[in-house]
Amino acid sequence: MAVCAVLALGTAGFMWTEGWTPWHAFYFTVVTISTVGYGDYGLSHNGRVLTVGVMFTGIGTLTYAIGEFIRIAIALGMETERHMLQQIRLIKQHVIVCGMGRIGRVVCEELHEASRPFVVLDSDPERIAEATELGYLAVRGDASDERILEKAGIERAESVVCVANTDAANIVIALTAHHTFPHLTIYARAEHGPSVRKLKRAGATHVVSPTLVSGRRIAQALLRPTAAALLDPDDERDGKIRLAEIHIEGKCPLTGTMIADVGRDHERLVFVAIEHASGDVSPRPDPHAKLTDGDVLLVAGMPEDLVRFIDRATPLSAAA
Repeated sequence: MAVCAVLALGTAGFMWTEGWTPWHAFYFTVVTISTVGYGDYGLSHNGRVLTVGVMFTGIGTLTYAIGEFIRIAIALGMETERHMLQQIRLIKQHVIVCGMGRIGRVVCEELHEASRPFVVLDSDPERIAEATELGYLAVRGDASDERILEKAGIERAESVVCVANTDAANIVIALTAHHTFPHLTIYARAEHGPSVRKLKRAGATHVVSPTLVSGRRIAQALLRPTAAALLDPDDERDGKIRLAEIHIEGKCPLTGTMIADVGRDHERLVFVAIEHASGDVSPRPDPHAKLTDGDVLLVAGMPEDLVRFIDRATPLSAAA
């Protein structure tokens, strides 16, 4: 408002003292305030006096306005970050995704589609802005810094995903996360073969090499094309077999039931294996085997059949 007032008064003043047109007077007022100084345009004595007044008031007002604009922008940024941190404090058992690069974006998309809570960490402001626009919880900063991990709620997190741009960065992130909270499950990306062993030593629970995975999938497609096509997770066409895992814990309706009883109601499903709480795996489980607390049941079938089965296995409280 103050800048507008100076522009209006300056324009009116030069029109009165110099007899200029409104545009000429406005242009000279702007030139004066901005200190560009293209000349005095043959000003009269009264015009020079007015110019001095416009310079002192206009430059001071403009400087103050710019300062206020910067202050408001910083305050809004801090308020946005404060609101984001408040939302992060409300979640638990979430995933911390360190890196919003090519692979990190895919991980976030999958987690978002599955309605899994997660927080994105990245030092690039553009990537953080992109994550925020997509509705993700995000914190800007170096994921290898314990303070940044604490902002992401690492003490309440279930797992950490290290998908930074370099193997070296992922090793440091995994080491920091494992040292801070050894109970965390850490997933890490390794671009080069030797980094796999280093990431394991740093505390990574699972290490995935995109190069090795891509090579193996191509080999599978060559050697076993039908099986590879049926199990292709990237193929969204109908008639594709999918895998699902059901965690038997808490108030899961399947706790204590036998495989035969479950299979009777879901004849189109194939019960692939059971991973017990002890870590033992029972492939193609016996029909009389009972599902107990802590088991993880791996099931194969068509997407629509799996959806019905997952709905049945979901506790009512969780579904609500």
